[in-house]
Order: sequence, then structure tokens, then C-alpha cells
Amino acid sequence: MDLVKNADLAYWLGALHSDGKRTSYISKKNGNDFRVFEISLAVGEKSLPMLERFAENFDSSLGRKLKIHRFSDGRYKVGTSVKCLLEPLENLEIRFRDMTIPLWISQNPFLFGTYLAGVIDGDGDIRSRGYSRKTPQCCIRISNGKPNYALRNAIQMNMNCKVSMYWQSKSHVYYGRIIRGSWWTIEFVVSKKNVDWLKNYLLPRIAIPHKRLKLEKYLEKWCPGGVARSNIKPCRGFRR
Repeated sequence: MDLVKNADLAYWLGALHSDGKRTSYISKKNGNDFRVFEISLAVGEKSLPMLERFAENFDSSLGRKLKIHRFSDGRYKVGTSVKCLLEPLENLEIRFRDMTIPLWISQNPFLFGTYLAGVIDGDGDIRSRGYSRKTPQCCIRISNGKPNYALRNAIQMNMNCKVSMYWQSKSHVYYGRIIRGSWWTIEFVVSKKNVDWLKNYLLPRIAIPHKRLKLEKYLEKWCPGGVARSNIKPCRGFRR
């Protein structure tokens, strides 16, 4: 099976690297052991457009239709075995066990913008910071359980802007128990250095409406009249 390097595959990989789960385990069939490789993606209702695009791109790029399952707790999920796809994906520098960004994505602004849209749809957060300033900054943050130097470096290389990466921790009390959490954050701000890149390569490819509209609002401050209004259609391909 020969896979094609394209934007659909780039977005699919970005979404997989953000909210996707990759599982490998030993199973038995006819008394014999064999290793299973599976991927899955589960989201809440607000992120359903991301899940739909993930499934559509899996079909268009990898030739397999995925069914979206709805659970009683309000989550939506897709999942499938990918053992027969491991070699074709490896041939495109896409590895099952790590977060490597293929060079054909990281060194192409169009494809990296599409990949980054998948990451931001999953783990990204677009917000204001610096309210004491005359004009608050638009800050884009991406969270991960581990430091992601490859992503930080690719953002810096493509946008030619400063990108920070730092460790955070937080604790709260839940029914008398102290719950602690920690994560790594990649952060950069919208500025004259990257506004054109964000407008041309990232904004049109974000699937989740509220994230796309929020970024669009900030970009309009830098490009008055230069950012087309989003024509975001309702979720398609899934009936509640």
C-alpha cells in the first residue's frame, strides 16, 4: 500500500499526536500469540468536528472508514487496528511509538500549518494575556505530558518567532483528596512576525469552530479586513 504525502494525512497525524491513544498488546487467536497495534481518539461534544475530520482524513489518506461511537457520558470515539498500516506509515517517517514530525511536514509551511491545526484542535488553547497592556496579546498554548522539543523547534522555524516551553503543576482538593497534576506547555503569541503565516497556513485548517473563531478575531486586529470571515458548517457525517 502506497500512501501519499498530503494535507489530510498531516492533519490526521497532528490530531493523533495531540489527543490520540496508541496501544500495543499481545492477544491470542487459534492458540497462537500475536501483537495488536491500535489507535483511538476520544473527545467531548465541543471537539466533535475534530473527530469527524480525523475519521474523514483516515478514510481519504489510509483507505479505511471509521465509525464514530457515542457513549452515555457524552464522549465520542473512533478506534481501529493499524498493524497492516505500520510499514506504509514508517515509509513516510510516521512511527507508531513516538511523536516524530516527518520532515516533509515540518519543512513545508502548508503541511505544517495543517499538522499544527490538528495539534491545536486537540491540545491547544487560544487566549488573551497581559490585560494590563493597552492591547492584550493573543497567546496560543499547547499542552503535553512530556516536553516536545520537535514541535517547539518546528513552530519557531516556520513562524520565525519566539516560542517558550515550560513545566507547570497544579493541585486541587477533590472530596478531601489532594489531586496533583503536571504538564509541559508550549507557548507563543500572535505578532507581526507570524500573523501572515497564521492567517495563511493555520487559521483555515482549524476544525473546531470556537478555536477558529477566537483566533480569527485576534488576527483581524492585525489584518483589518484582511481575514476572511469563517464559513464554518455544522458537524457532518454523524447523527445524534
